[in-house]
Amino acid sequence: MADKLIRGRQTPFDLGFEHGAEAEEDPTPLEFCSRVPEYQVGFIVGRAYSESIKRANHATAAATAGALGSRFGVDLNELLKAMRLSDEHERVIRQAYDDARARP
Repeated sequence: MADKLIRGRQTPFDLGFEHGAEAEEDPTPLEFCSRVPEYQVGFIVGRAYSESIKRANHATAAATAGALGSRFGVDLNELLKAMRLSDEHERVIRQAYDDARARP
């Protein structure tokens, strides 16, 4: 009998989510852009989820996702679709995305 749990095949989104949730810091833009778009979105969602848990605040997830999405050039609509948050939190994502774009 197998002692290990055998995991199913992970998608790039799943892998990105896992890495984002475990990340202590953001990857460099060069590291990030070398990944496929599905991984990138997964990483941002995982990182946003992790930050919201640490701070016990759903708005943190939205703000983190918006800022990271903008910083790394991830499509805003793809990010919104993946996050699946309330309209109020979508506004936070959009605002954080726009704010991050406005910074030099």
